[in-house]
Amino acid sequence: MAASVASAPVGSIQRCKGWRKAVILTSEATGGKRVYTMTEEGAQLLAERNQQTTSGSPWDAFNIVMAGKPQEFMALRKAAADLAVAVMQVARGGNPERMSRVRDRLEQVKREIYAILAEESEGETE
Repeated sequence: MAASVASAPVGSIQRCKGWRKAVILTSEATGGKRVYTMTEEGAQLLAERNQQTTSGSPWDAFNIVMAGKPQEFMALRKAAADLAVAVMQVARGGNPERMSRVRDRLEQVKREIYAILAEESEGETE
């Protein structure tokens, strides 16, 4: 392979604005090694991202979305998450009899929830 190999685009990303592809890296063979160089467009994209404000935690965006939800929604979500933790503890315990009892109870609760949904649907059509 000759050292005069032309630069080839190697890294590209899909940008949200207009969905156009941006080539952010090029590579070229030099002295038997591959040398990667950031393009001007890549440098500009990196600068734009560095200027964006970063949140304190990855959950900040989620919390902003959830802030507009009713308190009942938040309580239901927490109860479902707590239930999932308890179910996983049973599963990790590996006791087949316990897992069978929990599965049966979950099936019963699922039927009860669907019955509640059916009640709401009947009330909406009246």
